[in-house]
Amino acid sequence: MQTNTAIRTRDFNEGFADCEAFFIYIYSFLLNLLKVSIQDRRPLSDIPSASGMEKIGEDLWIVGDDSPVLFVLDSDLRVKKTIPILAGDDELKKRISKLKKPDFEATTLIQSDEKNELFIYGSGSLSPQRDVLIRVNTDLPTEIRTQSLTRFYAEIRNSTSLTIHDFNIEAAASDSKKLWLFNRAGNAVYLFILKDFLQYLEGENSFPNPEICSVQLPEINGCRAGFSGATFTPDGQFIICTASVENTGNWIDDGEVLGSFIGIIRPDGLESEFIPIMHENIILKIKVESVTVHEVVSPNCLHLYLVTDGDESGSELLRVALDFNELEIGLNK
Repeated sequence: MQTNTAIRTRDFNEGFADCEAFFIYIYSFLLNLLKVSIQDRRPLSDIPSASGMEKIGEDLWIVGDDSPVLFVLDSDLRVKKTIPILAGDDELKKRISKLKKPDFEATTLIQSDEKNELFIYGSGSLSPQRDVLIRVNTDLPTEIRTQSLTRFYAEIRNSTSLTIHDFNIEAAASDSKKLWLFNRAGNAVYLFILKDFLQYLEGENSFPNPEICSVQLPEINGCRAGFSGATFTPDGQFIICTASVENTGNWIDDGEVLGSFIGIIRPDGLESEFIPIMHENIILKIKVESVTVHEVVSPNCLHLYLVTDGDESGSELLRVALDFNELEIGLNK
């Protein structure tokens, strides 16, 4: 554990520091705890570079990292409307160039007494283009706010001695009290008090110092997985995370896709388990970008939606079953 005056830092797996086997991902063992099976796959031909997703009511709300519009899919998974979320010339384009794109990579649904808002976060990997926060009132989608995260992201980097090359927010999850932001670079997780974060955005308080945790993620062919998506289980007991693996020299540029993992993290930070997404015992070479819960099937099984980004080959939507087996987490319907 490392401590400084601003931030408390810990490792999600530090409770198992004396057990080297914990850090070795023996998939045959983990498959006894977690099991993922693909139920359906379909292309999302109308959605470029799908990167963030939330289920709101019966609809799926999906954003692309280089798209100026938000896509809303109905229960039959057809695009029923698009919502422009960027003003100006970019609103007229189907895809925004790599140097100009806001790189929307993370989403989370923030609920309050006043409204329900979809928060869409730019990755912060290039400033100021990617330091954008879009807030969409899901009850009144024409009510959209755009806020800058430049100072907020700079505060995180300064507090942790990171450069912008080590910063790439790829996932977010929240409950009624806390907000988790997942940095793909180094697989760090920034934990904020939600109320403090929201007040900071309104200029009502100073930077809300986060607790920072690191997570040991598995590898494929020597390449480390990096966070790509996150969401809570309906009972709030676990955070479901996805992580993808690319053969690239940094955390920002695209590379050969080697596969993706899905796993769970306890919000208290004491345990995490990840397994590869496979078909017929072969790791699928897909880049999963986001995850959301579709439905609770049983106390130990969830149906999830995953979106993938094939970069130039287009997006895809997967429906998968995640079985918790021996974990017996007792999900509530």
